[in-house]
Amino acid sequence: SSARSEGPSSSATDAPSSSLSDTPTSGKPGVDPIQPKWRDEVHAVWLNGPGHSQQLSGGWPDFGSPSSGSNGGECDVTDEDVRYTGYNVNGGFCRKASDSLDAKPHLVIYSGIVGVVLDASAGSGSLFPQLGSTGTFPFLDGLSASEVSSGLAVSAVTATTTLKCSNKSAEVLTAKPNPDKGSTAEFGLVRQGHAVTHVTVDNLKWLNETGKEFTVDDACNGKKISNRANCKFNYEKGNTFQTCLDPDYPTCVGFVEGKNWGKCFSDPLVRRNETCSASFGEPSSGNNPCDTDSFPLCKSDKCFPNPVEDPDKPQCNQDNGGKSKPCSKEYQTCVGFKQGISWGTCFNNGSTNAEVCDSDKGTVGGSCQDPVFPICNENGKCSKDPSTCFLEPPWFDVTTWGDSIALHFHWGATPGCSGTVQFEAQMDDKTVTHTAVYEEETVIEMLLTGQEGASTLSEETGGGGLDDLVVTSSERVTKRPSFGDVVVALGNSIHTCDYKPCGNRLSKVDVSVANSNVSESQTVRLTLRRNTKVNYDGSYPSRIGAEITGMNVMVWDKNTQQPIGIPLHISKNWHDGNGSSIYRGTWWTANLLFHLPPSHTLDLTFAIVYEQFKGIPAFSHAQLSIVGYSTMWLWEEAALGTGGENFVMDPQGSHTRAVITDVRPKLFDGRWKENVGGGDFLLYFDAAGSMQYKKGLDAQLFANGPCLSDALYTSVSLDEAIKSEVRIGGGRTDDLVRVFFHIKYTAMKDTNFSRLVFFQMGGETYNYHATFASFVFGNRDNISHDLARTCTAATRKKKSQMYNSENSGKTVYRETLPGDGPWWLAMGPNTDLLKYTLPDDTMVVGDRGLIIRSYTSSFGGVAYDSPSVSILCDKIELGPPSEVSMLKKGDVVEMKLEMLVLPRQEDFALTLNNSPNSKSLKYLSDLGTTWERVRAHAIFDISVTSDSPGVRVESHYPVRIFAPPMPVDGSFGFKITGQALGFVPIVLCDLDSVVIPSGHGLWERPLGDSVYTLMTDAVDARQGNYVRLSGKYELVFNIETVNVEYTEYAFGPDPN
Repeated sequence: SSARSEGPSSSATDAPSSSLSDTPTSGKPGVDPIQPKWRDEVHAVWLNGPGHSQQLSGGWPDFGSPSSGSNGGECDVTDEDVRYTGYNVNGGFCRKASDSLDAKPHLVIYSGIVGVVLDASAGSGSLFPQLGSTGTFPFLDGLSASEVSSGLAVSAVTATTTLKCSNKSAEVLTAKPNPDKGSTAEFGLVRQGHAVTHVTVDNLKWLNETGKEFTVDDACNGKKISNRANCKFNYEKGNTFQTCLDPDYPTCVGFVEGKNWGKCFSDPLVRRNETCSASFGEPSSGNNPCDTDSFPLCKSDKCFPNPVEDPDKPQCNQDNGGKSKPCSKEYQTCVGFKQGISWGTCFNNGSTNAEVCDSDKGTVGGSCQDPVFPICNENGKCSKDPSTCFLEPPWFDVTTWGDSIALHFHWGATPGCSGTVQFEAQMDDKTVTHTAVYEEETVIEMLLTGQEGASTLSEETGGGGLDDLVVTSSERVTKRPSFGDVVVALGNSIHTCDYKPCGNRLSKVDVSVANSNVSESQTVRLTLRRNTKVNYDGSYPSRIGAEITGMNVMVWDKNTQQPIGIPLHISKNWHDGNGSSIYRGTWWTANLLFHLPPSHTLDLTFAIVYEQFKGIPAFSHAQLSIVGYSTMWLWEEAALGTGGENFVMDPQGSHTRAVITDVRPKLFDGRWKENVGGGDFLLYFDAAGSMQYKKGLDAQLFANGPCLSDALYTSVSLDEAIKSEVRIGGGRTDDLVRVFFHIKYTAMKDTNFSRLVFFQMGGETYNYHATFASFVFGNRDNISHDLARTCTAATRKKKSQMYNSENSGKTVYRETLPGDGPWWLAMGPNTDLLKYTLPDDTMVVGDRGLIIRSYTSSFGGVAYDSPSVSILCDKIELGPPSEVSMLKKGDVVEMKLEMLVLPRQEDFALTLNNSPNSKSLKYLSDLGTTWERVRAHAIFDISVTSDSPGVRVESHYPVRIFAPPMPVDGSFGFKITGQALGFVPIVLCDLDSVVIPSGHGLWERPLGDSVYTLMTDAVDARQGNYVRLSGKYELVFNIETVNVEYTEYAFGPDPN
């Protein structure tokens, strides 16, 4: 198939495609030497499952022997009367799923040049059992993670210390997974994408040769500290914000508001036998009111001063230490913040004066007199401060660019301990060793680089070519030799947005990169970063606002101000809760890798897009780091404009098993809206009734936006019977949230199934505010289903809430939708009681819609060209027809869907008022019901044709057209017949250049016009993509196709 297929590749009739993935063109002439190659593309893949079991939360079965579990009742897969769901009558899982994900919890991070395998269990004795070069690996149908794992050199990367503390003898210790917390390392995903993937490795301890944790002295016997977990409050079941998350480590010790985080400890143990009633310097018993006017307020058994407002009156949304706009340390408490409505004001609650009290006004006393044992523990005994008992947990930082791997090992020195730390990497035919003084340093850094055609990696001591690069900008530029990259840190001169309409802002940052080497090309690893706090990578604080939820960064030529197509990916974060990672907090990065020929200079402009791009709301899709929230790997967030997320994904399903999580409508008011998510893709239970979860997920976000995002997710079922390919995109438009799915499932071998799900809208494990009045289905000609929703389940999975559920007395189970497509499915109106009232209540819900634009399938070699649908109480599911229970090798299911998130009827007028130029909103507002608005998307259908020789139409909607191989003067034409709602993405593929010369562009001639007109607005607002596997370019435009029978288009010079 052709590069980066968005639609079927064989013809213009939406016939099945051979693959949704890319095709390499190594060695093809005309490949731009500046652009990255296919070997530069970075992948991060969990080889044997969705991570490992300790990385998964709700919605997943237990893992073990799949034969374990109930075999009767609803779990009897042999009973033809049972509509098998995988759950028993009470909604629990029938059977366990295989525990093979834990047997080898291997994460493979690789490109076509470098590769590393991380083992969360360190089963071979090393957290990095494989490390080396992939520069000689062949590329056939793609370089897969399993091929890398099979071919990569065995390595041993170890971090040890020889340490002497207090009165103890010196011991040799090794950094290994924490045995008190599952003996499994935690991988925090900081940045993930095709240019760079950046991972932290936590939940480690310094263990001795017997596998025991090292204690500083005997007085600390038995005390345990959790792994680097910052906290403010003790463990509380169900509460995850700034609390100790692990019930085995429930006690938060050492937190001081506005000064430092606490650490989570296990239950205190006795250090001495002295009896006490209070900590050192604290009252011992009786009534203890606060006794001074300076500290008159008793809060949480401590005396505080009266609150004082910050005289600078900054806007805030969190207390000091919080998320995107925290208060300062001096005025640490945020009062009055309401999400999407108003900012808060910062007050100083004061620091405790350490008095224990039970009322206002009081006296002071205390009974623990020895400062070495100052803590009065829960048993009423004076004990040692637990924070001084154990060594600070070490951790790794692993940053993989397309041609390099930076391995950094970090530790914190404990007072009273001294020794050496050794960090060693054995790989291929060499060993790289570094040592440091434990008490004087805190990190050992190692940079390894590779080359295409090289069979081994080399240690790079000169920063990976940084000495030859001259990088200049008006913003702060930092070369990081230990990472081999360059960081351009942005300050407050860059625009930001508040939670209100942000308009057509565009920030520009000029960066010039020159290669001073006269004989060798250099790889440029470049990150544009914006931080809200100082970080060790050299960035510095600047303000970030509502744009963090929806923004794009485009790479332009500084001189022409045209896109040049260098692939870039955005990684961002707004989580600042639990954990001590330096990467938590609010920041965003734009990451790109490219090459500079000898003596070459490239002058770039980074164009930062906010709410609108050239006057129309832009679409953005980016990796959202959850470091500071959880360690459950990958999270992604997409938005139409700014001011709140609209479509969120958990691609591994780590948190709830659902891939689609938060889904929110857009009212163009710049404010967050309520959640009406989620959804899911392939769900497969084998013939025995055991879940065959997906493994080997490769998530690639090729284009963040702003005209059309492009992401591809490939995986295979655990038993390797079904291959899944899901392509997702969202387009720039001015009417409503519209997300495109191109889904393809291929049977890799014969298999029988007890349950098979292709898609869910409203996930069985994630289903928010599903209070829709009715289900209405049909095609462009007829209504096939019209049911009042009388069943409510949310995520409950009892028999009566799954396939046996009834709405208006009717059950819909694997019914084939009649007629020809497109088909449509509407869920609405949403009867949730939330009302939009300014200024306080703007968190309103929306309605759901689904368009099945095209559908083809084969089961057992028999073609089925209409989709089958089930209603699971308050959810919709697409799956195989009722008579099908097996797949034959080569069977294929392929469909193109559009998920719609619509404003409710009562919010339509407001939405139109906020986006008054939207032709689609004007049309939809005249329709009276949700189902009519959803149906309109099926009725408004377009087809694309071309008379230009060699032009290939790959997809009708979104439009994807491949340019002819050798066009005369670079021009070609096409015709769009019909109409579509919203702005239609048009992608022109296989272009030799991304540059549009003067007098060239995209031209239109609607029916009735005699001449072509240059579409100036569309051309100015274009997106350029370089496709590294084809060596070709794409240009993306957004156009309206309303109120005409057909329009002819021409690309190139003036067709008149």
